[in-house]
Amino acid sequence: MNYYERHIGDYLKDTAHLSLLEHGIYSRLLDIYYSREAPLPADQVMRLVGARSDEEKSAAREVLNEFFVFDGDVYRHNRCDRELEKYHDKARKASASAAARWNKPAAQCDVDANAMRTHSERSAEAMLPVTSNQTPVRERVATQLPALRAEERPTSSVSEIKKSKTPTLDCPHAEVLALWAEVLPQLPQHLASQWRGARAAHLKARWRETAAEKGWVSQTDGLDYLRRLFGFVGRSPFLCGRAPPIGSRPPFVAELAWLVEPGNWAKVLEGKYHQEAA
Repeated sequence: MNYYERHIGDYLKDTAHLSLLEHGIYSRLLDIYYSREAPLPADQVMRLVGARSDEEKSAAREVLNEFFVFDGDVYRHNRCDRELEKYHDKARKASASAAARWNKPAAQCDVDANAMRTHSERSAEAMLPVTSNQTPVRERVATQLPALRAEERPTSSVSEIKKSKTPTLDCPHAEVLALWAEVLPQLPQHLASQWRGARAAHLKARWRETAAEKGWVSQTDGLDYLRRLFGFVGRSPFLCGRAPPIGSRPPFVAELAWLVEPGNWAKVLEGKYHQEAA
């Protein structure tokens, strides 16, 4: 979620007593909450908000205690949860509307799809940066992710997607957790009993998106793909905590819950965390 409404009157009414430091921390926490589309993990919240000094950490604790609710191992914000539910509800309705449009006569569907494809291709070409090192970067990513790149590219039109008739596959959450532990035992693991809420919803969404994109016909197809993806994660020094730390901050280490967030998932597939190893 890259945009949310900020009701200035409501905000000022609730935060008039905050210091400038507390205002900054509260605004940053809201941005993180909405961008992650999930509650704030209690063991990471100070790092996420950038609170390093004792004064900053004290201010962050005051804001968390006043405006957030501690729920198990996360901090929740009631207003954020309501807005995210509205956002996801709107997305579900838009998806249902798009699915309904696919039921138009085949000839009309092909016309719409061709127009969409032409527009998308032109837009994508216009957005591509032209830099001197563009080709080497792409070659590095392609070399480091051969198994993923070798698979079929996403279908480029609505009519092609409709013709593929890919069945909806349920996401086997327990099997994915076990696969992560098998391929990446050195990275943090999640308890199956705690795998629920936003983290489970994110995995389910990434599973369904990739299943439709790659044309999986069975859960085995999906688990084979994730095995290669997890192996790709394991080859990144940054994602595995082997990169040099910045200042006094400990090295970053990826978790499955982090990977399945939409922005992080896209960056990993794009090779953003592997370029330093090329």
